[in-house]
Amino acid sequence: MGGLVIEKVRSGVEFVPDAASAFRRADAQVRAEFGRGIDVNSTYRSWTKQLAMYDAWNAWVEGWGPHPGHSKAVHPSESFHVSGTALDSDDWRNKRIVEILAQNGFIRNRLHVPGEDHHFEWLRDRDQNYGKAAADAADSSLEDDEMKETYVWWRDAAGKQQNLVYATGGNGMADHWESSDGVYNTRVASAHNLAGPSAEISEGHGRALLAKLEVQRAGKR
Repeated sequence: MGGLVIEKVRSGVEFVPDAASAFRRADAQVRAEFGRGIDVNSTYRSWTKQLAMYDAWNAWVEGWGPHPGHSKAVHPSESFHVSGTALDSDDWRNKRIVEILAQNGFIRNRLHVPGEDHHFEWLRDRDQNYGKAAADAADSSLEDDEMKETYVWWRDAAGKQQNLVYATGGNGMADHWESSDGVYNTRVASAHNLAGPSAEISEGHGRALLAKLEVQRAGKR
């Protein structure tokens, strides 16, 4: 009899194969936009580990054990971590990353459990990029008719803040400006309805984004 097949994406990141592919696509998109991978706290757990977490949680709730150091853990028979389709991530606070994960089937707190905002579950029927390679899924955001703006910033060698707004959809055109006030250019930010920076990236990644966008813009002239 065949058991559950678990695929390792990187250290500490494991899913069933379809969910692993979905995570790779989402992670590639996040790296393209933010210059880093998706934050990961927990993915696949064995039945034994989940059961230990479940017992520790109930011991604390019932008053005869210390706090286990984690949020509520369900019985392994009910756990999406045990089924290899769950992701716990502190990136639930980043609206754009939550959106990227959702496009690849990872839905945040699907069952609306209190205190589980960090919990995502992969669903095949919600994966808009199912079957695509990671690179294809990352590039597809520049081919979508729906324009979405991303705002990133970095500090140059002189310590001045460089700001970039670019469209992840349509033509990928960019607005790039320098700010001396250390925050953002009020006029441009207001035009884009921005309240402040969405992500700080490295100078190298910022320059790479500018170069990539210039190539795309030149190709569409």
